[in-house]
Order: sequence, then C-alpha cells, then structure tokens
Amino acid sequence: MRNVQSRPHPAPTASLAAWEDEGGATGLGAVMSPAAPEDRPVLEALGAAVVARWNELPTDARRALFEAAVAGRETSGRLARYLRAHRNDAA
Repeated sequence: MRNVQSRPHPAPTASLAAWEDEGGATGLGAVMSPAAPEDRPVLEALGAAVVARWNELPTDARRALFEAAVAGRETSGRLARYLRAHRNDAA
C-alpha cells in the first residue's frame, strides 16, 4: 500500500484572513437591489436556513454564497467570523 500524505490544512484563522483579504465577487452589488419591506421576512428565513445547513453544503457552494453575500459590501470579515462562531449551531 502506498503511503499518501496530504498537505496540512491552513489554520481556520488563516482561512478567515484570506477570505477577508479577497474582497468577494465584484459586480453583484449593482445587480442586486435592496429588498422590499414585505420580502424581508422571506429573506431572513432563507438566510437562517442557509446558515443552519452551512456545514452540509459543498465547499464550492459555500464559497459562491459567501462571495455573493459580501459583494460590494465591507462585511466579509464580519460574515466570516459569524459563520465560524455559529458553525456548530445546527448540530
């Protein structure tokens, strides 16, 4: 049997710092308009459901959702810290 060594994963804080420095996807902020007041409860429920299932999502889906959420905003660090702090809430 061949001995396979995997590369060590970066520390979670290093990953969060990298996300903060990336700046997210560009251009989506201009396409997305503010939600109408009557849509806010629906969007809050959807957002809560996504956070509750965050760790079950494939990595590429999590990255795409994160980038869309922070596009054109200065909230990437705050969102990354929130997701990190609540990663085990749905367990």
